[in-house]
Amino acid sequence: MPLTPFQRGVARILAKHRNPESHISGGAVINRGEGGVRISDDLDIFHDLAASVAASAEADTQALLAEGYSVEWTLRGEGIFKAVVTRGEDHLRLERRNAARAAVTKAACRAFSRIQGEATRRLTTLR
Repeated sequence: MPLTPFQRGVARILAKHRNPESHISGGAVINRGEGGVRISDDLDIFHDLAASVAASAEADTQALLAEGYSVEWTLRGEGIFKAVVTRGEDHLRLERRNAARAAVTKAACRAFSRIQGEATRRLTTLR
């Protein structure tokens, strides 16, 4: 993954207590390898089981604090936890969410985009 040394440090700490039913997704994975097109500013971790999101977020907090990082949870909700992890000048966004819930949200966004695209197409043909 094209991660900064800070991001690699955070990822290594999280990997030590990784829940086997979780997986990393998003820009950090899409741009993996040293030839990636950009460095992601976040780590997105998805869980198959909604109940494991909160437990993993708590484990993240304890592990990161023990290693000298600061963790500020900006959102704690059912099936989704978002935080900013910092140490010194470095920071990254950390997001844990339930994969099924995220899929429903993405499906709704795709449906809205199709509807919006169709409405835009119809409006442009009226000119």
